[in-house]
Amino acid sequence: SHRYCFENTGNYGLLLASLLEERQLLYYQVPALEIKLSQGIQRGKNDKVDAWRIARYAKMHE
Repeated sequence: SHRYCFENTGNYGLLLASLLEERQLLYYQVPALEIKLSQGIQRGKNDKVDAWRIARYAKMHE
């Protein structure tokens, strides 16, 4: 089974959450600050780095 984890991003997050709920899929919508604080001081900020951080956060909270 799959789980989806993503940052709270306003309208984009609401749309994704709605789609996942409609399909009865498990997801976690997490504040970006919570993800950031869970991993200590880190360098770099771009979509690829953010994706890795979100994936690591989700893995830590399985």
